[in-house]
Amino acid sequence: MIIDGEILDGQRINEVQLSRQLGISRTPIREGLGQLIAEQFVEIIPRRGFFTRELTSHEFSDLYDMRPLLDPEALMFGGQPTHHEIDAMEAANEVFLNANGGIEAVNADEAFHRTLLVRCRNTVLLGVIENLIARTRRYELALFRHASMKHVASDEHAKIIVALRNEDLATAAEKLRNNLTNGKAPILDWLCARENISKEKS
Repeated sequence: MIIDGEILDGQRINEVQLSRQLGISRTPIREGLGQLIAEQFVEIIPRRGFFTRELTSHEFSDLYDMRPLLDPEALMFGGQPTHHEIDAMEAANEVFLNANGGIEAVNADEAFHRTLLVRCRNTVLLGVIENLIARTRRYELALFRHASMKHVASDEHAKIIVALRNEDLATAAEKLRNNLTNGKAPILDWLCARENISKEKS
């Protein structure tokens, strides 16, 4: 609900209302909120309660800068994929290329990147990457909700696949690093503009 924007950033989380909505008691709600605090989705403000973390340009920049470092390493750790695995990547990319934008494009892009890392057996590294995917997803979906964005399919995924077909893992990792770097600017620009408007109002 937080990731998909049903609970907005900075919004107070009403435990009683959430308990009724989900049909479970407040004890697992509180346990879940504690886990979400550890995963950086929720914060607790003394004497006020639980709140979703604000979307900020600073946090987004820090989050986005980590994926180009970690994903290529996970790809290298996994080693050269099989022909069957590369076919699966190509199929995932086709779904991405045909996405109509918004949540469909975000889902397809995430699915493609997960297929790239399927061979990596470092569960700690994959866990960190999954947390980053979830946290940056909040920003990507928020942008699509508030701005008229058209999904433009690039050939960056195809370049990664070509390198893997050629059994050039190092080039594939470099193309992956470029792909994960290039999506930062539009979201960061939107966040900075939003923060400037907020400062002007205050």
